[in-house]
Amino acid sequence: NVAGWSEPMLAVKRAFSRGSGSAAPAPPPKPSATLGGLEILFRTRLDECLVDVVHSPERGVLAAATADGAIAIVDATDGQVKVVAELDEEEPPNAMAFTPEFLLHCGEDGCVRLVAVDNGTVVHSHSMTEAAEEGKRPRCRAVDGVVPLDGAFVAAAGCLVHACRVHAAAPFCELEHVLRAEAHVDAICAAPAREATRWSYAFALKGGV
Repeated sequence: NVAGWSEPMLAVKRAFSRGSGSAAPAPPPKPSATLGGLEILFRTRLDECLVDVVHSPERGVLAAATADGAIAIVDATDGQVKVVAELDEEEPPNAMAFTPEFLLHCGEDGCVRLVAVDNGTVVHSHSMTEAAEEGKRPRCRAVDGVVPLDGAFVAAAGCLVHACRVHAAAPFCELEHVLRAEAHVDAICAAPAREATRWSYAFALKGGV
């Protein structure tokens, strides 16, 4: 029966013709993983629980702080860990922010640390310890807020607000002015870019801004 053999023979002929020269068709692309309707570009697993993350658009990296006090600098395009900063801190930072030159790390010990993004080393530590009263030790408040400005940063610790100029080389950080609020500073922010001058910022406390 010639008609009965025609279809199987045609299938064999097609199989051999594909193997003889033409490339096999590419498999269909796998569907993208999503979370809440958003596409997941990458996943990066760190050794400890993640407690904070900030982004530097200029450098194209993320800074991810873990519960053990370490900070991983991660490529924001593919999730590759570029460097891990092992600071001499057993607790994670209260706040972080990027300047064009450094990562700002705010700790419980009242210090703002300038961390080099390329190698994870601390190049400078700025203390926000309050002036000591007569017969008493200086009081140390945790730094729990920081915002970068143009070539500077503003940080808050308790009732104290420090504005500091940042340099790419030594001395790295210079204190420009100090403000003492009448209550604990709960939040701090920079002025909108279209309105900002070098030292435009605002802070919120009990009773007002």
